[in-house]
Amino acid sequence: MFRTALRNVLAHKARLLMTVLAVMLGVAFVSGTLVFTDTLGNAFRKQSAKSYDNVAVSLETFAGDDDKTPGIDEATLEKIRGLDGVASATGRVSGFAGVADPDGKL
Repeated sequence: MFRTALRNVLAHKARLLMTVLAVMLGVAFVSGTLVFTDTLGNAFRKQSAKSYDNVAVSLETFAGDDDKTPGIDEATLEKIRGLDGVASATGRVSGFAGVADPDGKL
Protein backbone atom coordinates (compact mmCIF):
# COMPACT_ATOMS: atom_id res chain seq x y z
CA MET A 1 0.00 0.00 0.00
CA PHE A 2 2.79 2.42 0.91
CA ARG A 3 4.69 1.56 -2.28
CA THR A 4 1.63 2.23 -4.40
CA ALA A 5 1.07 5.61 -2.75
CA LEU A 6 4.75 6.51 -3.15
CA ARG A 7 4.71 5.48 -6.83
CA ASN A 8 1.58 7.57 -7.39
CA VAL A 9 3.18 10.62 -5.74
CA LEU A 10 6.40 10.24 -7.73
CA ALA A 11 4.47 9.80 -10.97
CA HIS A 12 2.49 13.02 -10.40
CA LYS A 13 5.09 15.46 -9.03
CA ALA A 14 3.38 18.51 -10.48
CA ARG A 15 0.10 17.60 -8.82
CA LEU A 16 1.90 17.13 -5.49
CA LEU A 17 3.64 20.49 -5.86
CA MET A 18 0.38 22.27 -6.70
CA THR A 19 -1.41 20.63 -3.76
CA VAL A 20 1.36 21.64 -1.34
CA LEU A 21 1.33 25.18 -2.76
CA ALA A 22 -2.47 25.41 -2.43
CA VAL A 23 -2.35 24.29 1.20
CA MET A 24 0.46 26.73 1.99
CA LEU A 25 -1.40 29.63 0.37
CA GLY A 26 -4.60 28.73 2.21
CA VAL A 27 -2.83 28.63 5.56
CA ALA A 28 -1.05 31.91 4.77
CA PHE A 29 -4.31 33.67 3.88
CA VAL A 30 -6.12 32.41 6.97
CA SER A 31 -3.28 33.32 9.33
CA GLY A 32 -2.85 36.70 7.62
CA THR A 33 -6.55 37.41 8.02
CA LEU A 34 -6.45 36.49 11.71
CA VAL A 35 -3.39 38.68 12.33
CA PHE A 36 -4.95 41.61 10.44
CA THR A 37 -8.24 41.30 12.33
CA ASP A 38 -6.48 41.16 15.68
CA THR A 39 -4.25 44.13 14.82
CA LEU A 40 -7.22 46.18 13.67
CA GLY A 41 -9.19 45.32 16.82
CA ASN A 42 -6.27 46.26 19.07
CA ALA A 43 -5.78 49.56 17.25
CA PHE A 44 -9.47 50.38 17.63
CA ARG A 45 -9.46 49.52 21.34
CA LYS A 46 -6.33 51.60 21.96
CA GLN A 47 -7.76 54.58 20.08
CA SER A 48 -11.04 54.34 22.00
CA ALA A 49 -9.19 54.19 25.30
CA LYS A 50 -7.00 57.12 24.29
CA SER A 51 -10.05 59.20 23.37
CA TYR A 52 -11.49 58.83 26.86
CA ASP A 53 -8.32 58.80 28.96
CA ASN A 54 -9.30 62.05 30.68
CA VAL A 55 -12.89 60.98 31.40
CA ALA A 56 -13.60 59.81 34.92
CA VAL A 57 -17.39 59.49 34.57
CA SER A 58 -19.54 59.18 31.50
CA LEU A 59 -23.34 59.08 31.46
CA GLU A 60 -24.87 57.52 28.39
CA THR A 61 -28.60 57.14 27.97
CA PHE A 62 -30.60 55.90 25.06
CA ALA A 63 -33.96 57.31 24.03
CA GLY A 64 -36.82 54.87 24.36
CA ASP A 65 -40.48 55.20 23.50
CA ASP A 66 -41.15 57.79 26.18
CA ASP A 67 -41.46 61.51 25.43
CA LYS A 68 -38.88 62.58 28.01
CA THR A 69 -35.54 63.93 26.89
CA PRO A 70 -32.86 61.41 27.81
CA GLY A 71 -29.84 62.40 29.86
CA ILE A 72 -29.40 65.26 32.31
CA ASP A 73 -30.62 68.83 32.10
CA GLU A 74 -28.56 72.04 32.20
CA ALA A 75 -29.29 72.69 35.89
CA THR A 76 -27.91 69.29 36.90
CA LEU A 77 -24.88 69.86 34.69
CA GLU A 78 -24.22 73.18 36.46
CA LYS A 79 -24.43 71.42 39.85
CA ILE A 80 -21.89 68.87 38.66
CA ARG A 81 -19.56 71.65 37.47
CA GLY A 82 -19.76 73.22 40.93
CA LEU A 83 -18.66 70.09 42.81
CA ASP A 84 -15.24 69.95 44.44
CA GLY A 85 -12.69 68.06 42.38
CA VAL A 86 -14.54 68.45 39.07
CA ALA A 87 -12.24 70.00 36.46
CA SER A 88 -14.92 70.29 33.81
CA ALA A 89 -18.31 68.90 32.86
CA THR A 90 -19.66 68.97 29.33
CA GLY A 91 -23.05 68.03 27.99
CA ARG A 92 -23.34 66.52 24.56
CA VAL A 93 -26.35 65.33 22.59
CA SER A 94 -26.05 63.14 19.52
CA GLY A 95 -28.71 61.57 17.41
CA PHE A 96 -30.30 61.30 13.99
CA ALA A 97 -31.73 64.26 12.15
CA GLY A 98 -33.44 63.97 8.79
CA VAL A 99 -33.16 66.82 6.30
CA ALA A 100 -36.17 67.34 4.05
CA ASP A 101 -36.21 68.98 0.64
CA PRO A 102 -38.78 71.69 -0.25
CA ASP A 103 -41.29 68.95 -1.19
CA GLY A 104 -41.05 67.40 2.26
CA LYS A 105 -39.16 64.28 1.14
CA LEU A 106 -36.24 63.01 3.20
